[in-house]
Amino acid sequence: MMPVARVSGVDVKPTTRARMKRQLVGAALGVSVVNGVLSGMDGQEATVSRAFDVEFGLRVPRPAIYDDPANGGCRGERKVVATAYAGGTTKRTELRVLYFAPSDMKVIGRAAKTVLRPSGRIDVLVALIAYPQTVGEDATALWTAAQARVNAEHVAYARSIGRRDAIVQFANTNVFIDPRSDRVTPRNPTSVREALTRAGARLEAFDILMTIDINPLESVGGYALESESAIYVGNVARWKEPLDEVAWQRVAAAAYNHEMAHHWGWDHDWSPTCGRSHPFGEFATSPILLGWTDVDGDGVPEIRDDTPYGSAIVGQSASPIPPAAREH
Repeated sequence: MMPVARVSGVDVKPTTRARMKRQLVGAALGVSVVNGVLSGMDGQEATVSRAFDVEFGLRVPRPAIYDDPANGGCRGERKVVATAYAGGTTKRTELRVLYFAPSDMKVIGRAAKTVLRPSGRIDVLVALIAYPQTVGEDATALWTAAQARVNAEHVAYARSIGRRDAIVQFANTNVFIDPRSDRVTPRNPTSVREALTRAGARLEAFDILMTIDINPLESVGGYALESESAIYVGNVARWKEPLDEVAWQRVAAAAYNHEMAHHWGWDHDWSPTCGRSHPFGEFATSPILLGWTDVDGDGVPEIRDDTPYGSAIVGQSASPIPPAAREH
């Protein structure tokens, strides 16, 4: 059974354009459009809406909910997940997450934190450690092409839901660092920043520091350091030779789709997948949980909406979250 992103039934304006738009939204969310109304809703939405009020004091009439009865093919505990982004600044926003037991829809976990907003232009400073064995002469062209491919994926998604402009776009500045001549410890963000400063980079102009470290002598995965606004991607496939086009695309996907999503607040248990094809294309999770869909029917994805999730109260919330409410 396919995962279902549940949204409330919304009457569609009687125009051909609007009907087509709702059909695109339904396809993106994994629900169907019947007689101009998004189907698939039940009492789950009301339960989740009340829980946001009880747990966070937030009015969320149209919550974004992800529920996969198959649990992505995973054997672990299944959860229903709901998210709400609200308030903050152009670059930062407050994220609230609720986890529910599917059997009785009782809250079994919650999280609240300030995250990088998954919207708009994100400026990324990339330190690419230029090992001669793995970073070939064509690395600049292949890497920038892989970065452009990521942006193109966001454009394609936007168009699939009837938008002209991408919800997210990355503005990248790449700096190649020679590990033989420059003093740098790739897994230490401070060391990388110092090397970039020596190379003339203006660190304050960027939202994320990204280090690409394809060290032929190591096999290291990737991780996100939220406190440092940093991403690290190592030699995930034990490459010993210069990376080709496909390999660079794999590195870019790990960096921009997986590790970047952690800076948006994503956690692996939002929408787990085990031993089956990934249902979200190149994205780490369902677009509904990142605010990239219109769940309240006003024609605007929630992360771009002045009244997200159908509530001006949520949209105007900009007060800091008490430390005690950040996670428990």
